[in-house]
Amino acid sequence: MPYKVVWTKRAVKELTSIGRRQAMIIASWVNENLEGCENPTRVGNCAKLEGVKDGWRWRVGNHRILGRVIGDELVVDIFKVGNRRDVYNKLPK
Repeated sequence: MPYKVVWTKRAVKELTSIGRRQAMIIASWVNENLEGCENPTRVGNCAKLEGVKDGWRWRVGNHRILGRVIGDELVVDIFKVGNRRDVYNKLPK
């Protein structure tokens, strides 16, 4: 069964603040690689997040996409997007 990607309001706000060109690259990467995939934890440049329940991160250049993979609902919940130097600040538990 394919997974569905859900963006939080905060993630959309962070995506729009990055810059148009980089935001388009990130959005198209999510649509091509995460939307409708069979297992989002096996997509390239993926790693488990420490301290976040069901948390994963995907690397796109110097930016990171942080989200939760909710297996029961087959949902990838993207909760944060940003540059690698400050995206890991104030993570939810």
